[in-house]
Amino acid sequence: MGLEENPVVVFDRNLASAAALDDCLSAVPARTVVIPLEPSCTVEVVESLHSRIKRFARVIAVGGGAVLDTVKLAALPDWTSLKTSPEVGRSGLVALQGCNAIGTMATPIQAIPTTIGTGAEASGVALVKRSDGRRRLVMGRLLKPRYRFFPRVLPDSA
Repeated sequence: MGLEENPVVVFDRNLASAAALDDCLSAVPARTVVIPLEPSCTVEVVESLHSRIKRFARVIAVGGGAVLDTVKLAALPDWTSLKTSPEVGRSGLVALQGCNAIGTMATPIQAIPTTIGTGAEASGVALVKRSDGRRRLVMGRLLKPRYRFFPRVLPDSA
């Protein structure tokens, strides 16, 4: 089964009426799937999103650092096998292995940041919260969004 050609747009649900989201939606095909997301990067949210976006050839992420981090992790080719890494160990750092291997490409992400200063749109790191409340910094080349676009107008909260 091939991947769907239309992108999927994942956005911070708090941006439902923001210019950044309007700009994005006006530039994608009418049949594009749009997924509102709670701005909280937890293992559970990443796992749920992974199952929803894995059939798409590309993902457009609109939001702040938490939303972009969630999408970056969910776009990994096999999140279900990687999700145990943030759950175990004492270290606060998880380095993804095999990022250069053939067949391990993440779904391409187009990141549209709505918060100034997080750097999530340009980095190969993501912060994820474990089920016990502790956070893990996950890093790897696969996490770096392929494209970055900046909205013409930031939301009022920025």
